[in-house]
Amino acid sequence: MVVLLSVIHPSIHPSSQQASKQASKQASKQASKQASKQASKQASKQASKQASKQASKQASKQASKQASKQASKQASKQASKQASKQARGLMTGVGDEFRCLYI
Repeated sequence: MVVLLSVIHPSIHPSSQQASKQASKQASKQASKQASKQASKQASKQASKQASKQASKQASKQASKQASKQASKQASKQASKQASKQARGLMTGVGDEFRCLYI
């Protein structure tokens, strides 16, 4: 935004000094308002980006933790089931041998 201010010596035109002062004040106010608006917009954009990044990171971490916990639980359950099945097979075999020997 370009503001053209013409400065005329007060002795030539006294009211022009007042007009120049008013125009300068208005231009300064407008520039300040624009800068504040821009800074606020930028800060909001940055905060939103940061919050989104943090939330995504947290969600990913939580999902990974949950998946790991679930996989570990499943593997433990499977291993326990397999070991129990294996032990049952051995005990049955041992029982049969003892029965055979006893008879």
